[in-house]
This record gives sequence, structure tokens and C-alpha cells, in this order.
Amino acid sequence: MSPSITSKTSLFLALAAAVSLVAVGCWGDDEDDTALPSPSPSATQATIQVPTATASPTVSTPTETATMTPTWEPSPTPSVTPANLLDQVVTVVTEGDASDILPLLDATPTECTVRPVGVGSLPKCPDGTPDGTLIPVIRATACEYVYPSEIEGQVEQLAGQERELFAIYPQSAKAPANEWLTSGDHVIVVDRPALGWGIAFHVLEGRIVSIQFGCGQAASAFVEGVQSDAFIVAPPA
Repeated sequence: MSPSITSKTSLFLALAAAVSLVAVGCWGDDEDDTALPSPSPSATQATIQVPTATASPTVSTPTETATMTPTWEPSPTPSVTPANLLDQVVTVVTEGDASDILPLLDATPTECTVRPVGVGSLPKCPDGTPDGTLIPVIRATACEYVYPSEIEGQVEQLAGQERELFAIYPQSAKAPANEWLTSGDHVIVVDRPALGWGIAFHVLEGRIVSIQFGCGQAASAFVEGVQSDAFIVAPPA
């Protein structure tokens, strides 16, 4: 190889090396210019929301009357002693009107049927409710079972009548007349002297859980079988 070719080759290689160095330097500059800054503590706090210990989530609670809504609103049980609770119920059922009595009624979850058949059948399911669904029912009897839709009318009729306390006894002294009636802890028997008919209210913790409107029986019929020493308030002699 001639000296002139060697010189030209050396010059060419030197120039190529110089261009490579410049290119490398430019790429490094681009990296520095476009690198993302590290997030500061304030930026991190702005984008991450940490709930405080006092935050309370909103919870929607379904109510028991979702399948059948009564036309009255049950009142909360007063925070008084059981004796006073019983006194309050006695006052309401002997002196109150329907608007006083109805809020004390407590429904019993009861299976419904889509096709009720005859007296004593389970209550009819509300439209669109499957057979066997538990619905709240105020349990009551007269000459036969009282349908839930008839309760208010029965109570309104009662409220228009003269009423007197006849007797009070613990439920343990006598079982309800039939299995449809919900058992309480006390039974309040009320006389309707103008008619000569009695009525019995089964009470549990200050709430009326079932009613025996009766079928023309005297008040004394509702205390038959109760031992004399079991009465809280004894019937008239």
C-alpha cells in the first residue's frame, strides 16, 4: 500500500472517530433534557387521598317492611321500666283512639302464599312477591283469622267503644288460644261493657304482638284456666 493511501485512510478514520464522539455527546444531552423529575412529597399527597379515621361510610339498611308497607309508622319502644310499659299499654287500649293503638302493634314475620285458600290460610303475598316469602303481619283473630288489610278497621271500631280494664296476667299462666296468635309476656284483657264482649291483647316488652278480638265472648272467657294467684290485676269479683 502506498504512503498516500495510508495517509488518506488515517485521516478518514480520525474524522469518523470525531463524528462518533460528537454524536454520543448529543444523545447524552437529550437524555438529560427529557428525564422526568422525581415527584416531590407535596405532589404525591395531592394525588393520593387517604381517608381519615373519622370518615364514616354511608350504609343503606333495608327495612323489614320492604315487601309490605303498613299505613302507620310503628313507634320506638319507650325506654322505661317494664311495669311502666305495661301501664302505658293499658292506658292506650282502654282510653286511646286508633292513632294511639296502631303505633303499638308489632308485626310478626309470616310466610305468605300466592293463592290463599279458605279461612286459616296464610296471608296473600303482595303482587310480585314469591310464594313463601316472609312478610310482616299483625296477627289477630275474631270469629276467624283477621286479614292484615282488616286490622285498621277493627282497631278503629274498637276505639269507638267504651272499654274497661278487666284483668292482666302473665302469658306463662295461659297459652294463646291458637298457634296463629303470637305469644307475649303479658295478656291485657279489656271489657266492652256496652256489648258485653271482651278482647285480649298479647303484649311483649310494651308492644302488642297479637290481638284476640273475640267472637262475642264475655271478658271472663279470656281468663278461663288462669290460676287466681297468677293475676297481676285480678278480674272483678
